[in-house]
Amino acid sequence: MSVLGRAAARGAAVTFSAQGLRLLVQVAGIAVLGRLLSPTDYGLVAIVIVIVGYGELFRDFGLSSAAIAAPTLSDGQRDNLFWINTGIGVALAALLCAAAPLLGLVFGDDRLVLLSVVLSATFVLNGVSTQYRAVHARHLRFVALSTAEVAGQAAGVVVGISMALAGAGYWSLAGQQLSAQALTLVLLVRPHRWVPGWVDRTASVRSFIGYGSALLGSQLLTQVATSAAPLALGVRLGPASVGVFTRASQLVTMPLLQVQAPSTRVALPVLSRLTHERERFASFLLAGQLALLMVVGLAFAVLLAQAPSAVRVIIGPQWSAAVPVFQVLLVAGWFQAASYAGYWVYLAKGLTRRHLQLGLMTRPLMAAATVVAAQWGLQGAALAYAAGMALAWPVSLLWLRRVSDAPVGAMLRNGLRTGLVAVLAAAASWGSTAALPGGADLLRLVVGAGAALAVAAVAVLAWPSLRADVRKVTSMRHHLARRGPAGAPVAEPTTPARSTRAGRVAERTWVTAGLPAAVDRAVVAGALRRARRAADRGAGAQAPGQAPHVVIAAPGGGNIGDQALLEAFLENTTGPVLIPGGPLDGGPVLPPGLRSRVEVLEAPALVYGSGRAHRASLRAYGRALAGAGHVSVVGADVMDGTYSLRASVRRSTLAASAAGAGVDTRVVGFSWGASPRRAARRALARAARCGVRLMAREEVSARRLAADGIPGVESAADVVFAAATTDRSAADAILARTGPRPVALVNVSGLLAERVDLVEDHVRLVGALRRRGLAVVLLPHVWRGRAGDAAACAAVMERLDQDASADEVLLVQDVLSPAQVRGLAARAAVTVTGRMHLAVMSLMGGVPAITLATQGKVEGLMDLVGTPELCLEAAPGFAVRAVELVDEVLPAGSPARVAIAGSRERVTGLARRNLDGLPGAPSPAAPAVPAR
Repeated sequence: MSVLGRAAARGAAVTFSAQGLRLLVQVAGIAVLGRLLSPTDYGLVAIVIVIVGYGELFRDFGLSSAAIAAPTLSDGQRDNLFWINTGIGVALAALLCAAAPLLGLVFGDDRLVLLSVVLSATFVLNGVSTQYRAVHARHLRFVALSTAEVAGQAAGVVVGISMALAGAGYWSLAGQQLSAQALTLVLLVRPHRWVPGWVDRTASVRSFIGYGSALLGSQLLTQVATSAAPLALGVRLGPASVGVFTRASQLVTMPLLQVQAPSTRVALPVLSRLTHERERFASFLLAGQLALLMVVGLAFAVLLAQAPSAVRVIIGPQWSAAVPVFQVLLVAGWFQAASYAGYWVYLAKGLTRRHLQLGLMTRPLMAAATVVAAQWGLQGAALAYAAGMALAWPVSLLWLRRVSDAPVGAMLRNGLRTGLVAVLAAAASWGSTAALPGGADLLRLVVGAGAALAVAAVAVLAWPSLRADVRKVTSMRHHLARRGPAGAPVAEPTTPARSTRAGRVAERTWVTAGLPAAVDRAVVAGALRRARRAADRGAGAQAPGQAPHVVIAAPGGGNIGDQALLEAFLENTTGPVLIPGGPLDGGPVLPPGLRSRVEVLEAPALVYGSGRAHRASLRAYGRALAGAGHVSVVGADVMDGTYSLRASVRRSTLAASAAGAGVDTRVVGFSWGASPRRAARRALARAARCGVRLMAREEVSARRLAADGIPGVESAADVVFAAATTDRSAADAILARTGPRPVALVNVSGLLAERVDLVEDHVRLVGALRRRGLAVVLLPHVWRGRAGDAAACAAVMERLDQDASADEVLLVQDVLSPAQVRGLAARAAVTVTGRMHLAVMSLMGGVPAITLATQGKVEGLMDLVGTPELCLEAAPGFAVRAVELVDEVLPAGSPARVAIAGSRERVTGLARRNLDGLPGAPSPAAPAVPAR
């Protein structure tokens, strides 16, 4: 899965779990306070909160969403946005204090004056916290954000209940509000390293204000539509009616906001990064919409059917007048939820002005209808509002279809399907409790919820489209891992996708049992016997020197290191080469000078396939062995089962089958981790006993192999050290853009990014390199979709200060050949990388390569060249030590440079040992071939 996919999935899980806790806290607070306070108490605070809500829109000014959705955000821009939000908050607080007497006059209640003054502090608290929330959301730090909000909510409830028990009346609601906001602010700021600087006049925020102003207009129109009813009721009927309406409204918005707000928090930063990838954008959008509507639909269905019981249980029997209003507003709430996915599209694609135009067409009419209907009391206002929301949903979809390429038809179908299920669930819930006694409220809620879930489950089982919807939601995290960056090659993942942990355990058990390997050997042996019998009856022996060399290559397909291994092998041998490959295993991508020697054996499922296709590939391999002169398995780091146990066992099995057939077979320069899989260890030991030469690419791996009881291991080096070609064309083009500065190559490994968040460390590292006068080239080394480096490098580029000139930091966006990477690495002053083969190609040119260690496979490489200190643990905080190492290795005569230069001839000889005895291979003792 991609970095973004993991972050989104993790963020969704954390956010919705936190919202579940927050909902429990809110329900507890409402249940207790609803029994301690009167409708008038709630009505007084609700009137002020409605007014504060208008001010909050101006205070935010859409800048929080603008900061989250922006492709880039410099420190100066972030500082400026902070002071804009804070300044607006202070100004609004002063304005509300000045207008407080007017509120008391309009609504005929002097208690509103002091209440308004106290609650004006809301503007200041939220103004300070706005950009802290945005930064947490922008960088997908959902744990910190959710913790702050849940803890603040809980503290507010405790304060509110304590004040109510002390007889504070409506002041307890004000205390709850302010204490929750104050603690949330403290918890948002405390874990954050960002301290706002003063206004930066060189950092323009004009685009953010343009984005936010249009969003502000849309939000104002929405606020007008939603606040029209309580304001009209307050003027006509007084605070008590406002209290009843807002209690019913809160019972609807409370569960709705627990889903809507956090879903937007997760969806907006993800969708903003996918705006140029239409299929992935649509896939994530539709999955998110389905998840939202499934949760909201079932919850609202139960609440609608069991509204009297829900009201009595949650806020008490004294609120029975709120029941019919509550039921009508539940219908309005579902249509509001149905419209929310469209709102994500407007935000993510920067279509806030289009959203404002939609609001201008719909919201004033809704507000006017609600005000008029308020003349018929509470139910009249609620019915008008619900009708407006029901009509606004299809209108919004039609408008969205006109202004964007969003999958509007699929969005409509999602809404209709989930809406129908909600109706059926509500009917089942109502019918299941019709015979129960009226006072058994808890029993009615439990039975009604069970009936609704049962009907929903039956509908899913009976309706194929719904089954597909459920599968889409449950596998939502995989919607972000389908393909890599636009234009990047995509290869078969080294770890085939599996649906469940049980499935993975079952496969490991099956492979470890040894039967699949035994079957593979039998299939290869049978095909080999038939091929040899056919050869004996046919053309006879093959001409000397024409027996092809069969090479089982590493996965390749966008992995520059895998490509470098194959090219180095071919550059140092002669004669025809046969490479099993195809759609699953990935065919070779070779420079023109090597293509004439290579033929691709049609065996696409040899390593990663299964079933009939795999058996057909095994038979093709067996036939190829009948005429093969040599077999080499490019081992790299895929032999110990770390990435794919099945593929590792198959490589060893294929090697054992070849050696058992009398073919000279070797596993070329490979690493062996500290914790290999048992089945991989057994398969490699069997291959060694069959006569396969095992060439460990450094001493650490050799010692581990010996300790694991694997015989006949030979010490070598990575075969890429024997590569002879260098292409300086890419280096010339890139360095022409960076100017005369020395260059540092920085690689951000997508594989590491899947395991640990190192973005901030890479940002600090790049900043330190720039301060030392180095231009920085961010260089992806693996381009395949899964665990590729392009997205990880882009994430760091996005976080960098945008005041850097174009020649200070450059992101390479083209796939380079191994020869081009070697040419670029040789011109660098230092390399910092999470990919071993980029380190190898830097060391070949005498350039120190500070390398982040994974799986214990980098230490041996650094020992080989005499620089063990250049191996760093891939953990948060690595940048501190990396910068220290940069300072140590930059001088021309540094010990690291001396050690690397002194080891070159020895390491090249060890690399050639992999090829000893093959046609055309140079002697391990031969001098290094000059690079060209």
